[in-house]
Amino acid sequence: MAGALEPGLTPLTNIHYQTPHLAAYFAAHRRCWDEFYPSERWVFDRIGAAPGGFGRLLDVGCAVGGLGRALEEKFTLASYAGLDINAAAIDAAKELPALTAPARFECGDIVTADGIADGAFDTVASLSVADWNVETDAIIAACWRKVAPGGRLVISLRLTDRAGTRDPNISFQPIVPSEDFDLPDGSAVETAPYVVLNGSEALGMFLDLDPAPADILAYGYWGVPSKTATTPYDHLAFAVLSVGRGEHDGAQRDTRLECHLPASVFAGPPMKGDVTR
Repeated sequence: MAGALEPGLTPLTNIHYQTPHLAAYFAAHRRCWDEFYPSERWVFDRIGAAPGGFGRLLDVGCAVGGLGRALEEKFTLASYAGLDINAAAIDAAKELPALTAPARFECGDIVTADGIADGAFDTVASLSVADWNVETDAIIAACWRKVAPGGRLVISLRLTDRAGTRDPNISFQPIVPSEDFDLPDGSAVETAPYVVLNGSEALGMFLDLDPAPADILAYGYWGVPSKTATTPYDHLAFAVLSVGRGEHDGAQRDTRLECHLPASVFAGPPMKGDVTR
């Protein structure tokens, strides 16, 4: 069930990354439209072209607010709220030029944040968050609670046709590329879990959300893991999903699926003895 603890884990707290270069990295990367991945732009183009567009946007894992600025190159936002677990990134976001839309930034973990109202946002975007921290299910469930009736959750995931893993001892990546910064001698490079989900498992997670989604739009493609990642996978499907909430919760319906992913990512359930937690 979405929101439950990861299999085999005791209760954990999401990692409050302390890397001092995080804000500087995102001030120079992923702050304009062309710096976002093709999968992300494809889904955002679909949302922006729909009646009502993005409306009130919550950006979970906003860093310095780059997504809001990138979207405003092409679209209009009714409002923007940025939430990030890293305090330095939020401080930097507040110092940058203001967005066109009314905007605010808050430091916190989406799973425990109490200053972000449930059901208050037409679009909740969460890019490189649920697959970069320890409570993947809880992050997805918390983001879904913030979506207003008729709104959508946009989320990025790494998928495999094998068994996935959420174990940071098996699959991990530096939180910022170490070659981009001069690190003091002997200083450790902070790493993040490099979470990979089985494709069928991931789809089931979204179908189990409460309330059940009205529709799911998925787009993505096979690719190779980042060269900075340590992971047992040699290829992954990089996916972005737009998960729509119905106007009226509780109505009996089958979730509609529009899928632009390689069919092989849903080839079968996790195989016993394959990579897992």
